[in-house]
Amino acid sequence: MYNYEYNIKRKICKELGPKISEDTPKLDANLIMKCWDAKSDNRSTVKELYQILNKWNNKIIYRAFTI
Repeated sequence: MYNYEYNIKRKICKELGPKISEDTPKLDANLIMKCWDAKSDNRSTVKELYQILNKWNNKIIYRAFTI
């Protein structure tokens, strides 16, 4: 297990995460990339993620009721 975890951490630090599909919406891709940042200080906190996702959800709900 140690080697597996070490290899994953090493890949993350080298920014070798999974590829994001080209058809992924830009906002989603940017959020994913921020969460995958090799420097933990650059990553969103859980609170920030909640606020972002809640904002997106509210926009979706608002659009559904204004159509």
